[in-house]
Amino acid sequence: PQSQAEGRRQTKGLITEQESIARAVVELVNGYKNKPCNCEYQHLGDKAYNLSLASMTTAPRQTVDITGGYTGEFPFALYLRTIPEDNRDRLDCEQFLSELAAYLEQNYDAITLADGREIEEIEQTSTPALVGRTDDGVCDYQVILSLRYTANQ
Repeated sequence: PQSQAEGRRQTKGLITEQESIARAVVELVNGYKNKPCNCEYQHLGDKAYNLSLASMTTAPRQTVDITGGYTGEFPFALYLRTIPEDNRDRLDCEQFLSELAAYLEQNYDAITLADGREIEEIEQTSTPALVGRTDDGVCDYQVILSLRYTANQ
C-alpha cells in the first residue's frame, strides 16, 4: 500500500508535469502565425481578442509498464474571446479554432518535454463552439483537445 506522503509526492509530480506540458503547449500555440493575439495560460482578458489555454483536469496516468514508465494524457481547452459583429464573424471564430487545433495536431512534434517524456499525439476531441455570451456582446468560443504522452522511468 502507498503511504500518504508517497501519494502527496505523486500528486505534486503530476501538477509539476501538467504545468510543464501546459507551458510547452502555450509556446506552440504562440508559434501559430495566424492567431489574432498571443495565448495566455488560464487567463482571458477583457479586450476584444483574447486567446487562452486552460487545463481540463490533472494528467491521469493511463497505463504503467513493468519498468515504471507510463502513458499519460493532458486534456486542455483553447478559448477565444471576441465581439463578433455578424454571422460571418461568428463563423470565423469557429473556423479559427478549427485551424488552430489542426495546427497543433500536425505540429506536436515541435514540443520537447523533459524527463524522458515523449508526445504521441495531440487530438481534437470536440468541435469549436460558443460557450458563453455576455449582454454586451462578448462571446467565448472553445475547442477541446488532448495531448497523449509516454514517460520512461
